[in-house]
Amino acid sequence: MKPFLERVETDSANSIRVQRYEQTMIEVPLHFHPEHELVYVQKGHGRLLLGDVEGRFGAGEMFFIPGSVPHLFSDEFMRTGKHVATKVFVIQFKESLIGNFMSLPEFGRVRSFIESAGAGYRIQATPTLVRGVRRMELLRGLARFILLIEMINDVVEGRRYEPLGVLGNKPLNNHIAFLRLKKLNAFLNEYAENDITIREASDLLNMNTTSFCRFLRRETGKTFSEHLCFYRINHACKLLRETDKPVVEICYDAGFNNPSYFFRRFKKQMGKSPALYRQHYGGV
Repeated sequence: MKPFLERVETDSANSIRVQRYEQTMIEVPLHFHPEHELVYVQKGHGRLLLGDVEGRFGAGEMFFIPGSVPHLFSDEFMRTGKHVATKVFVIQFKESLIGNFMSLPEFGRVRSFIESAGAGYRIQATPTLVRGVRRMELLRGLARFILLIEMINDVVEGRRYEPLGVLGNKPLNNHIAFLRLKKLNAFLNEYAENDITIREASDLLNMNTTSFCRFLRRETGKTFSEHLCFYRINHACKLLRETDKPVVEICYDAGFNNPSYFFRRFKKQMGKSPALYRQHYGGV
């Protein structure tokens, strides 16, 4: 089962995405994204897959999933044929949100916590952390950011976590592929709007272009241009939400040089035109 790359949507006022899911059947396939993720399961139970680590999840449990680790939460329907009510809170944030603080001595333990996360952690869901997760939904802007830092600090200082597994348990070739894809995705997430060539991308991973194209097709099912386009559309979405620039100008700012192609790709990926997307997500 190959994981798919999920695009995490944030609005112009927040770098931290908070979602609450209430449903009778979990239907999210194996996926990954560059953002770190904190998950609190208020209700429900089932199977948990993080990288190559398989386990279980249940009501009252909390998990930290590092960015780019493929993961899957699935309920018991496929095994038992019975629907189970599920209520889950998900908090997602980019590492760059706190990256500028990582060199500070105050963040030493936080840095170690994230760097040593491997496939992720099971977090002790204390009443304080559960209240924090629920409050996060109501806060915006700086208040949401401060609460996130307080929650991470509480977990780290109180050592309220246990490792779920290390990615190094994978076969060596699979682990190398995972690290390569993680490095490429982080680079594209930051610089997709630039004029990036296949040669530059392959050099980044210390591969020749033929091996690189074969690697990318095997790991993502996409060509380099398709993979790059995914990130450019993501950047266009950000500009549509956070600026009042004309759509054609955003097309060029996102790295496209053909508006017609941009409109086609945007609608295919997002399911709506750029104008409707801006209207839905409330651009500036």
